[in-house]
Amino acid sequence: MLGTDFFKQLKVISPYSVRILMSAYDDKYLLKESINAVEIYRFLRKPIDLHNLEITLMSATREYEKSLRNLKKHKILIISSYKNFFYSIEHRLANYGFDIKTSTGNDDAIEAMEKFGHISVAVVDGDSRVKVTRLFESMQSVSPRTVKILLTSSRDHYQWDAYINRFKVFRILTNIWDGNSLEVSVFDAIKKYDQGIGNDLLSMGSD
Repeated sequence: MLGTDFFKQLKVISPYSVRILMSAYDDKYLLKESINAVEIYRFLRKPIDLHNLEITLMSATREYEKSLRNLKKHKILIISSYKNFFYSIEHRLANYGFDIKTSTGNDDAIEAMEKFGHISVAVVDGDSRVKVTRLFESMQSVSPRTVKILLTSSRDHYQWDAYINRFKVFRILTNIWDGNSLEVSVFDAIKKYDQGIGNDLLSMGSD
């Protein structure tokens, strides 16, 4: 198995692992694929300088700890009318230190956004009694920066188009969704949220 293939699988299993690739190949495609596809932290050429490796590992450890601290700053709102849905999502995300909030319906979700503020990611159960379209409409004004993930068994691609184009839904996961894909989607959503905040700060600085 190529290093990049392994890292692609590792990114799904452990999204916040810091990835270091060591190789003797002088392959520009491999290097490009490593950086773009699997977000390699460092690329070290063989033969490996042990002192350089030690420094790289120490730096990677600091980067990992920084990432974990950053995760704890993020609020994740889970929206469903089914308690089992809450339990399954919370179980998948429990080890990452997120500040997890739950809501049982539209009004409850909007109230939570107004109360807690700065909800980074909303995970919405599209198969519950939540009125998804009305919820997304409300979120546009109440919490426009919140990155939205929808879990649904619906295969209505026209509805999906509306969710993506009109309400900027970030991910749509079809049931039966697997835990790894949900975790990766949440982590990617957090990155998108952080990028949005960073862009806002840059815009303010340029005014």
